[in-house]
Amino acid sequence: RLPSMLEITLDHLNSASIQQTRTYELVIVDDGSKYDASALALKLAQQHLNGDIRVVTLDKNLGQGGVVRHGMLHARGNRLLMVDADGVSRFEDLELLWEKMDELGPKNE
Repeated sequence: RLPSMLEITLDHLNSASIQQTRTYELVIVDDGSKYDASALALKLAQQHLNGDIRVVTLDKNLGQGGVVRHGMLHARGNRLLMVDADGVSRFEDLELLWEKMDELGPKNE
């Protein structure tokens, strides 16, 4: 799941419409996965040197809430949106959320 989700994510974030309007940081949190998500994420980061990709490795599984919390605490952006590797969140939905955030406050803040 993770490799395909990361490729989809990077394709979306590197699209022309996104690149023209904002920057991004991709924070990948490995919560003790059995398939070594940290190694996969680091390999992906090496393949995408132009992207801001950070990898956080937890010593033990803290559940989804713990993973989201750690990801948010390690993120450096003004706006924080998250997706899970299971693909439940769709980028189309996140873009609608981003547009609503623009309506509520200054762009990219």
